[in-house]
Amino acid sequence: MSSQDWTNLAAIGGFAIALVALAQPWAVWAWRKWIRKGRVGIYESRFSRIGVGFTGNGATLDLTFTIRAINHDQFVRQIGVSVIRNREKAMYDYEWRVFHSFLHHYGSFQEPVELPASLLLVQSYPRSLRVTFGDVRLEKDMEDIVKRVRTLWVEYRPQIPDHPGDDGDVSNRTPLPPSGDQFLAAAHEAYQKMTHSAKYAEFVKELERRCYWEPGQYTMSIRISTDAPEQEHVKQHRFR
Repeated sequence: MSSQDWTNLAAIGGFAIALVALAQPWAVWAWRKWIRKGRVGIYESRFSRIGVGFTGNGATLDLTFTIRAINHDQFVRQIGVSVIRNREKAMYDYEWRVFHSFLHHYGSFQEPVELPASLLLVQSYPRSLRVTFGDVRLEKDMEDIVKRVRTLWVEYRPQIPDHPGDDGDVSNRTPLPPSGDQFLAAAHEAYQKMTHSAKYAEFVKELERRCYWEPGQYTMSIRISTDAPEQEHVKQHRFR
């Protein structure tokens, strides 16, 4: 083989090496995106119960579960839940509302809570979560009902006259200071009167129509939305 042939062969080899070097980042990107995709594993806790509730904010769902990043780190943008009542296939959507601590508290100590926020899920550090989810469609309705109940309570709450010779007009009165047996007795009497009023009965009917929790089979889907790339990771679970 002549020196010219060796020179050509070396040039071809150098070009091939350069081509491989240029293609390597694209190969890594394709491997991670199409072959070795990142995933989020969702694991329910064996030692906790699913908590269903109905509060001043509407229907709630309390869940305890663990999530972990698989193949590479994941940025968790949001966690949501969908619940289907199997009997009539009615579906309800929930969004995260509160993160709870795993610490146990007794007596007068309150359990620390925090507002949910996006988080970085690292492969080497799975995250265990206790989350309260709320029905997004009910919250506005509940806000309106609670506001009207509070307005009704203003009409019934214990009052004291602003000045001697009060003519009985509630608008001329101020709330009774919340202290002592006098206040407790007056508050109990006022509450009993309010709960026997026609307006209060209407509010109770409105609340009962919005509380859809009843005995039966439900299918729940936990949805974890991640960013870069945008993906949705889903785990289904059935409960009664």
